[in-house]
Amino acid sequence: MNCKVCILVHGLASDEMMWNFPQKKENYGTLLQKDLGYTPFYLRYNSGLHISENGKNLSMLIHTLVKNYPTTIKELVLIGHSMGGLVIRSACHYGDKQNVTWIYKIRKIIFLGSP
Repeated sequence: MNCKVCILVHGLASDEMMWNFPQKKENYGTLLQKDLGYTPFYLRYNSGLHISENGKNLSMLIHTLVKNYPTTIKELVLIGHSMGGLVIRSACHYGDKQNVTWIYKIRKIIFLGSP
């Protein structure tokens, strides 16, 4: 198992399919895996909920992932599109308040069109 993980978070009124390329088997996650060795995870969240609620949920999901991953995760990269970036910021805020260890595994956060 790979110890580098990337979590891709979609924007408003979208889902994890937004990371796909039309008519191709590859997507952004598979390219990150092939080219840089990251194991991709795609988050689907309810964009109708408040950003803070989604942030709390994402923080706990990442905590559970890190705790239960079959090997120790060394690097965590988060990529958020639009509202997904706001959800990531919120998750980091709540992760810091909850003093969870996944916060210290973050190596990069990439925001695409996030306000």
